[in-house]
Amino acid sequence: MRQGAGTSVNELCEELLNTNPIGSIVTSCDTCNNINRTSIDKLSFNCYRPTHQTNNDDSQATSIKDWIVQNLSPEGTFQGVKCCRKDIQSITTLTKIPRILAFHVSNTDLLPDKNFTLQLKSKQKLNLRGLIYFGDFHFTSRFISKNGDIWFNDRMTTGRECRKEGNIESTNLADLLTCGTHTTTLLIYACG
Repeated sequence: MRQGAGTSVNELCEELLNTNPIGSIVTSCDTCNNINRTSIDKLSFNCYRPTHQTNNDDSQATSIKDWIVQNLSPEGTFQGVKCCRKDIQSITTLTKIPRILAFHVSNTDLLPDKNFTLQLKSKQKLNLRGLIYFGDFHFTSRFISKNGDIWFNDRMTTGRECRKEGNIESTNLADLLTCGTHTTTLLIYACG
């Protein structure tokens, strides 16, 4: 990237969160039997509103937990992938549970959850640790400490300091969707 050029926080996050493969996404077409397997080598997921629902689900995800249930479903989901002029399902499977995950939630209205649990051989609980907001060509952030305190930072107004805003236990999660005039673009979850 050249100096002075802007970038999206999502692109920056994807670059910073490269990893060895933690799973795969498989799409297969029943018409032509084409199978495509893609390794998941980033610790971030792009959340979206699916164009079709799976056969077992009639409702759209309203929170990160819902999104995980729908998109890490063994039945697969429709993610806008087409083959032979029809939508085909994608099945996302994790083979390792990472210690940090980011979710790009721009324009989704997905509510953050305080935490969620993933299970492969053992359960791993990931807690909401960060929210990044965007508005007026400027990013701001909130950090959530291990004891649940919410800290706000806007380098332009707070400098190097963070301002304590409350505790996650007493905060309405819907209130975390916005920060002033900025809207949530990225949710970060981590173990511990």
